[in-house]
Amino acid sequence: MTASSTLAAPAAEPAKAELSRAARFRRYLRRHPSVAIGGGLLILMALIGIIMLIGLVTKNGILIVEFANQRKRAGLSKVDAVHAAAVARLRPILMTSLAMVLGALPIALALGSAAGSRKSMGVAVVGGLLFSGFLSLYIVPAAYAYLSRPVRQETTEEQALLGVTAH
Repeated sequence: MTASSTLAAPAAEPAKAELSRAARFRRYLRRHPSVAIGGGLLILMALIGIIMLIGLVTKNGILIVEFANQRKRAGLSKVDAVHAAAVARLRPILMTSLAMVLGALPIALALGSAAGSRKSMGVAVVGGLLFSGFLSLYIVPAAYAYLSRPVRQETTEEQALLGVTAH
């Protein structure tokens, strides 16, 4: 055994270990498809798209709840108030979602040069917008109708303290 062969053997071990780690990671991805989005990993671009979706869903939820609170203060029951709020916000939610889906569709389809790196963001945005539409239009109003407290009527003493005069 020569000196050169003994020196080459330890250098091959880290390369084998690295290949083994890569193979284990590929097997993990095959077993857990939730880690993969549209054939690509959940990379930074997809996370940016998800952050954008969180902002949109939050805005839609806040607006529905605020509209329902205004309607409830006007005297409607909580179910009628949330129904009126959801009907009032339906068109803006659908228009915003459709515009964003149509804008992200070319990214999701990986059209254009170097679009492969942005494909995961497009798939995350398009899929997330479809889910967020359902969430905004059905789950938020249902949760509001279940969790909302009835409006407390102010007494005449409270109105006097606040300086509210009866008409």
